[in-house]
Amino acid sequence: MNKKSVLEMARPLLVEVVVTILALLILALLMLKLEWGKERIQSGVMVVYGIACFLGGLTAGKRGGKKKFLMGLVYGALYFILLWFLSLAGGRMLTGDARRIGMSFAVCAMAGMAGGMFSGFISET
Repeated sequence: MNKKSVLEMARPLLVEVVVTILALLILALLMLKLEWGKERIQSGVMVVYGIACFLGGLTAGKRGGKKKFLMGLVYGALYFILLWFLSLAGGRMLTGDARRIGMSFAVCAMAGMAGGMFSGFISET
């Protein structure tokens, strides 16, 4: 594999990571200014995961050929796995019970798939 093809494969994940960082910074600012509770913050993090995976799926779907939705789904799942490994590297598991972890995976995978599907409506110029 050459450098260009590796970069093309990593682009959707890079989009997801950059969007996550920016959105979490905005969420942290809102949390400080509005003094949100734990439930609202957890919901905000799920929304951030969804937005990041949707945009990553959109990016992946543009190059996914006929399998746009599958590419989006794969990159959403890869994003969740990346989050899981980062939490392990940070010395902790993903917080929450199995239901919450499953919900995080579902949000990431389904938002990525939705982004991949939506990419079919965007004209490639």
